Amino acid sequence: MLRTALRSVLERRSRFVLPLIAVVLGVALTSGALLYTGSIRAQFAAALPDPGVEVTAPVPLPEEAVRAATGAEGVATSRVYSYGRVFVVGRDGAVVGPPGAAIGLNREPDEQELVAGAEPSGADQVALEEGTARRAGVGVGDRVELVVAGTVREHTVSGLLKAVSPELALGGTLTAFDRGAARTLFGDSRIVLTAEPGSTNESLAAALREVLPDDAYVQAVDPGSALSDNNKLATILLVFAGTALFVSVFVVANTFTMLSAARAREHALLRAVGADRSRITRGVLAEALLIGVAATVIGYALGVGVSVLLDALFAVTEVATAPLVLLAPDALLAALAVGLGVPVVAAWVPARRAAAIPPIAALRAGLPPTAKSLRRRNTAGALITAAGVAAVLGGLSHQDLVHLGSPLLVIGLLVLTPLAASGLGAVLRRPLTALVGVRGTLAVENARRNPRRTASTAGPLMVCLAVCAAVTVPAVSLEASSAEEAAANRMAEVTITPITYAELATDLSERLATLPDVRAVTAYTRSYVELDNGDGGVFVSATPSVLADLADVEITEGELSDAGTGLAVTEEQARQQGWELGTTVTGSARGHRFSLPVTAFFRAPEKFDAGIVVPAAALPDLAPYEVLVRTDPDRADAVRDRIRSTVDNPTAVVRSQADAVAEAGRQYALFLRVLYALLSVSGLIGALAVVNTMTMSVLERTGEIGLLRAVGLDRSRVKSLVRLESGVIALLGAGLGLLAGCLIGVVVVHSQTSAVEVVLPWGRLAAFVLLTAAIAVLAALPPARRAAALPVLDAVRSDTE
Repeated sequence: MLRTALRSVLERRSRFVLPLIAVVLGVALTSGALLYTGSIRAQFAAALPDPGVEVTAPVPLPEEAVRAATGAEGVATSRVYSYGRVFVVGRDGAVVGPPGAAIGLNREPDEQELVAGAEPSGADQVALEEGTARRAGVGVGDRVELVVAGTVREHTVSGLLKAVSPELALGGTLTAFDRGAARTLFGDSRIVLTAEPGSTNESLAAALREVLPDDAYVQAVDPGSALSDNNKLATILLVFAGTALFVSVFVVANTFTMLSAARAREHALLRAVGADRSRITRGVLAEALLIGVAATVIGYALGVGVSVLLDALFAVTEVATAPLVLLAPDALLAALAVGLGVPVVAAWVPARRAAAIPPIAALRAGLPPTAKSLRRRNTAGALITAAGVAAVLGGLSHQDLVHLGSPLLVIGLLVLTPLAASGLGAVLRRPLTALVGVRGTLAVENARRNPRRTASTAGPLMVCLAVCAAVTVPAVSLEASSAEEAAANRMAEVTITPITYAELATDLSERLATLPDVRAVTAYTRSYVELDNGDGGVFVSATPSVLADLADVEITEGELSDAGTGLAVTEEQARQQGWELGTTVTGSARGHRFSLPVTAFFRAPEKFDAGIVVPAAALPDLAPYEVLVRTDPDRADAVRDRIRSTVDNPTAVVRSQADAVAEAGRQYALFLRVLYALLSVSGLIGALAVVNTMTMSVLERTGEIGLLRAVGLDRSRVKSLVRLESGVIALLGAGLGLLAGCLIGVVVVHSQTSAVEVVLPWGRLAAFVLLTAAIAVLAALPPARRAAALPVLDAVRSDTE
């Protein structure tokens, strides 16, 4: 049986090339995703901290808190760190590595190995992790720029370190100071403890919460939780790999369906000479298995390259990831499962149909059509589609229902595609006939006469378009909402904000106030305040008089105090708390204490959404979230450029209002580019489905094409006939895909808790349709050339295999 299957595959190898490529792409994406995430997971696992308890705080911990933590009952070991964010600036003037993984701390010889140079000594010297130094372009003895607490500083690199940490595994940076310098910069800001034998980290954490200040953050360190984001990334990548594999099923199934129809007499002859149904079924499945073996080997090899491309695409790390294990068990097993399983599963139904051909069929001159009625299929498709629509619409109130309804809706439409093919053909016949004459009629009728085949060809395109639309509609809606919100909430013509995890210098607003064309400037911080009476709320720290002008704040009673001698509260906040003018309010904001009298009541627009305004002068050590600059609108760009040259800090981002609106949606544009790149594999497999179907259709219709040539249809018109038929199939898939994807996308937008207006990107959706049609037409070029090249007399005499 295997020899027969091998001989059959080799004899018809040209017809198996396209399904082989489709499965290879699916295997490559699956194994590549697992190899890539496995290498990241291995590096993270090697860098995970030991189990323990970690204590951190937004401000340095006082000495009594450090003593209370290290001396608490149940503590076996403890280590106090002076720890903070230190951003290394490279030779190109940009921050090295992701901002969230820029670490500075005191030198710990047993945690970081000195591999070159000397230990850092004094406030001027630092030691850099060797990968950090390499990416920054500095070495031992060089000067390096660092940004600490919003201030750019220059230090001498005294030595290079070898270290392992989760931050470095993310491509981050590590800068080490001597103990005194680190304590001056960061204080005692982190404590790592372990529990005594017989005690748990959770119980130790609970005990520490009882003796430490309320603003101290205590958590039991779970090394396994650090891998959760990596697992999410693996899931996302495997979803796209699964989409590609799902699409490849259509290519394989279509190939075996058409081959089984073409080889009907061969199978009937085998039945006539004694082969039973199981033998025919096993023979067809053996052919599929051989394709699967080849696809697994080739796909896994390509998967290694895919893992490298994924690393470049996501740019998760700027240093070398853990070396790839070429025979990683999970990737290898997944490649075998999908590489062997997809072809066999896809060929199962065609194999059963081939086995059902009666032996008497071998004696017939022609085989009658055996297509079954579509009534049952249409009924099932209607029920599945209705269930999918109901579940998707149910996502308006329960978001999880969208996850259930989306695949049901897509599957239901796939089942209904033959019915849609007949309907679309009836709609397109008249306009196409009017445009291109009889070729339009023939193209539509060719697409309609075998609706199952048309459906299996349009299916991959439909799935791809559905996913594209389902992610594009929410992303574009959120992008538009973000831009609108950015335009509505900008209180100043120019703003300065830090990059993620960075800070602005506390004296930045004072330095900018002296620049030309700057009418007013204030540091601005919006955060949560904890009051000593146990209540809390949103507060703003700024220069009150400037803020009143920028935010349209109306003072209803009392006076603002820019000097930091009093605070302003809303009338509603005052009523809730029972405050009057002169009432002293005491609380803590991001670890900074204040105790001030109420000197003013105010009203503000709803978007202001803060009940307390604390003068920035009362919190001089509080790093601002942003600095607001008021200037003439026509001078905003000039002031922005002047501020950039004055600040000269790569962690400070200076934007005008126009800049902020333009950049608000860029994160969604990047998100869509990544998704489109991943979906391109499914689109490529969809194009292979078109090529495969049209090629085999041309082979089946050799005699028909010969007759058309004989009655006067020239080669160019034969080519256009095949291209038109391909275009009709593409429009069918694109229309159904956009219908499903837009419905899912609209429901996803409406299910969000925030008020986001739905934006249907008609231009982009139209571009999807045109691109799909263009791909289908281009994919039809080889079959069209083959059809046009058939000799007329040979084609007329030919008979389908």
